[in-house]
Amino acid sequence: MSEVKPEAMSIALLEMINKSLLTANKLLEQEKVALDNISKNQEPNDYNLSYTIDLTIAHTNVLLIDTSKDGIKANALAIPITPSPFTIRLNSLNSEPIDIAIGGSLSLVNHKIDRIYITNVASVGTVTIQVLGRRSHQVDVH
Repeated sequence: MSEVKPEAMSIALLEMINKSLLTANKLLEQEKVALDNISKNQEPNDYNLSYTIDLTIAHTNVLLIDTSKDGIKANALAIPITPSPFTIRLNSLNSEPIDIAIGGSLSLVNHKIDRIYITNVASVGTVTIQVLGRRSHQVDVH
């Protein structure tokens, strides 16, 4: 039986860490591109709401966001890389569920977003949902 040298184990461990960091960096770059696309591919927004969700608490079809109560007409959202899986539904409990896996993210542009519902089992971490839009009551000043 051959003995594994500590140096070889250390090198292997460092290679695994390096691969993980490269993957995380690639995912962050994809998120940056997605967020840049949000700003380029739609009418200018003047409002950004951030909602932080505690994923250590279970939710079942909980109304998380009601943009009309916040006084905006939302048309985009961004969910960065998440530490735990969850599901959202847009505008209605009858809408198709959108599943977001561990390490997953989501960017939507040019969507009417009135409400966001969330479902998840108690897990780990938090996630922040960014909702972009325009104030419902715009006043033009000339």
